[in-house]
Amino acid sequence: MANEPLHDKIDEVIHQRVRLAIVSSLAPVESLEFNALKGLLGLTDGNLSTHARVLEEAGYLAVEKEFRDRKPLTVFSLTPKGRAAFAAYVEFLGKMLAKEMSVAVPPAPQRVDIAAVAEPLLRQLAEKTGGTATVVTILDGRRVVLGEAKVGPGPRIKGEVSGRGGVYLSATVRLLLAYQGVKEVRQFVKENGRPSAETWPQATTNESFGAALATMKEQGAALTQPASGVASLALPLREGEKVVAALGLYVPTAALTARPEEVMGEMKKTAAEISMKLTERGRK
Repeated sequence: MANEPLHDKIDEVIHQRVRLAIVSSLAPVESLEFNALKGLLGLTDGNLSTHARVLEEAGYLAVEKEFRDRKPLTVFSLTPKGRAAFAAYVEFLGKMLAKEMSVAVPPAPQRVDIAAVAEPLLRQLAEKTGGTATVVTILDGRRVVLGEAKVGPGPRIKGEVSGRGGVYLSATVRLLLAYQGVKEVRQFVKENGRPSAETWPQATTNESFGAALATMKEQGAALTQPASGVASLALPLREGEKVVAALGLYVPTAALTARPEEVMGEMKKTAAEISMKLTERGRK
């Protein structure tokens, strides 16, 4: 109905206070372990479990059980549907505030709208390559995962690219830094430390770091090996002429070696489609 109040359209699954805190905490990261999220939000075991179950039943939350040092762990991450729902929720709130307050509301700094645009294309890329497809940006000196899709277990790379310094193993981070300004690169290094011989041996000094970024920008692509048997690829995503994020793909090295042209072809096709949609969206 044309006169339906805006507040009647809000996503009630996310809008509840605790569930909004859970989704907001998971949106900038790939995953969080149960106890880490519980401590971050100051929740009890029961309270977190109850609201996590609601999000899981809505298809917004993925819950994985794994073992670390022989101890069972519960790991939470947003599904592509969950990231898209959160993006829609943020956009809805912006429209509602603009309507009620008659002011322009700037877009969310995380550019969560990119997740809504990219989500179906990420899923297609993951299905065609057998890898884990991601969309990543850099915000306030941090690597922020805006979307992720994988088929089956997919390559497991979360531990390798997390933590101080480890982010340089990610091809998306390297490529995005190549398109950042000097101020942004310095902020990223301040937050994450410098590349090391283990994380990026070709960029351990100021001179070699700058040269590596210049070469990567010229090539317009990045390739790393963040873990044994896993290759990491990245291509830029543009809104008009501006690079706003990077498309990443984690794929078994053997698969990339066996069919490099096919994998890169799918990557280029996906990056072009996402960039086109972002550019069209930006013009509206």
